[in-house]
Amino acid sequence: MAIAEGRDKFWNPVTDSVEMFLLRFSLPTIEVSYLKYLGQMAIIGGISFVGEALNHLLPLPIPGSIYGLVIMLLGLVTKVIPLKAVKSTGNFLISIMPIMFIGPTVGLMASYDVYKSFIIPFVLISLISTVAVMAVTGRTAQFIIRISARMKNKHPEKSSGHNRKEGGER
Repeated sequence: MAIAEGRDKFWNPVTDSVEMFLLRFSLPTIEVSYLKYLGQMAIIGGISFVGEALNHLLPLPIPGSIYGLVIMLLGLVTKVIPLKAVKSTGNFLISIMPIMFIGPTVGLMASYDVYKSFIIPFVLISLISTVAVMAVTGRTAQFIIRISARMKNKHPEKSSGHNRKEGGER
């Protein structure tokens, strides 16, 4: 009987998850959460590392972070990496993203003397490119909406522009 009870406590790394391991050994559930984030961060960090390695191996002028993003996208689309394997940590990283801009902003403010001679052209280019991106994005979204409406029903109904109630009232 003692052997059978011992087998119940055995953790099989192939079939059991880390959560099951922690639950079987009655560890606090808060540690399950930390280990979940740690595992998800390891997946994201590993993919980022592979992207940086590709950056050094391939003679293309593409940053390693872009390689990493493409690998992550392909992994998620092909379901090699399940979404739940990185979702919590991804949401956490997105929620702290504004904090990540503090350092570069302080660096820009500290080096104002270096770029003050071309600040006006930089601001103009930034404004023009922002408006252009907004316009192209809006037109693309409208185009996709029209195409999807046509695909749903072959002949979309055209609105006559009249807002009359049934019965002839105006």
